[in-house]
Amino acid sequence: MSAPRRLTLDERNDEPTAWMPDNKSVLFQSDRSGNYDIYKQSVDRESPQPIVASPEADIIPRLSADGAWIVFASLARPADAGPGTPSQLRRVPVAGGASQFVLAAHGYSGHRCARTPAALCLVGEQSGDQRQLIFTAFDPVKGRGSEILRVGTKPGFRYNWDLSPDGSLLAVSFPAGENCIRLFSLAGGASRDLIVKGWYGLDSGPDWSSSGKGFYVSSLSPTGATLLYIDLNGDAKALWEQKGGLHTWGLPSFDGRHLAMLGYTIDSNIWMLENY
Repeated sequence: MSAPRRLTLDERNDEPTAWMPDNKSVLFQSDRSGNYDIYKQSVDRESPQPIVASPEADIIPRLSADGAWIVFASLARPADAGPGTPSQLRRVPVAGGASQFVLAAHGYSGHRCARTPAALCLVGEQSGDQRQLIFTAFDPVKGRGSEILRVGTKPGFRYNWDLSPDGSLLAVSFPAGENCIRLFSLAGGASRDLIVKGWYGLDSGPDWSSSGKGFYVSSLSPTGATLLYIDLNGDAKALWEQKGGLHTWGLPSFDGRHLAMLGYTIDSNIWMLENY
């Protein structure tokens, strides 16, 4: 991997979540306007282009399996959200345009799509008692489909997950925060645990590689955040370490030639007040 270079140049929360179909632009969510909106930025440009902006918090843009739609979560502002208020999944054409409703998600816990020729898209929803993570198929145009899988979870923990490019496997960090990725076969086979050798404190990810032969996962330590590539045997390779970093993840382009990474730092400044 070549030396990384910075893509977004502002000092706001810019968080990459997907690539555009041409492999030349990154989709990300940002609070640069004071509210979370969705942008795309070409790898050879210094400024982004807005995709979705609304009064709600619009986050986590992902591509549909056929690459025709950007599907994202739209969360009501805290002042407008009461107990049990569902999140919305919405879609917008990759060429731009108005967003449209896809489905309402209760206990929203992410959404992912496979890649053509596979057509599967999944939305994750946490049960009310936080003891199950429920995966349901959806179509970006037709909306909610049938339930696919339920996974037992521990209340109070976060479970990250991703759908393999061919739609055959679901990878879940399990238990959250340790060094195990659980692989679930969506064809009815048995699940298996993939123990990540030599690393603990798994944080973000798993994000499948474009080849479907491994994942990008981050590991946190007292010295910073490390981005790992993990193959299907559990062997890990450190790709990038951000000293003092608090968070990172990696998202491969569809052609496998580029990797969009989150670099997360905090600046602390001292101010002086006289004659108070």
